[in-house]
Amino acid sequence: MNIAIFSDLHGRLLLAFQLCRRWQRETGENIDLILQAGDVGAFSDVQRLDKATRRYAEQDPTELGFLEHFRHYDSAVDKVLAGTTCP
Repeated sequence: MNIAIFSDLHGRLLLAFQLCRRWQRETGENIDLILQAGDVGAFSDVQRLDKATRRYAEQDPTELGFLEHFRHYDSAVDKVLAGTTCP
């Protein structure tokens, strides 16, 4: 069983899935489980951000990746997820 473990993604969920897809492609093995172990950064509304997150996101917009890629359907995300085997 192959388990991908991520922590402290801070909104970079798409990057995690891209890494899983790449690992599968390069090794020829499947990932059976993806475990996200904290600080996912799944903000659903930019108005509800705390000051530190807002300030950091100004420097690094990927901090708000959940808002950008997972709050609504995104065909680019669908293509990445289609390249993984983990449900």
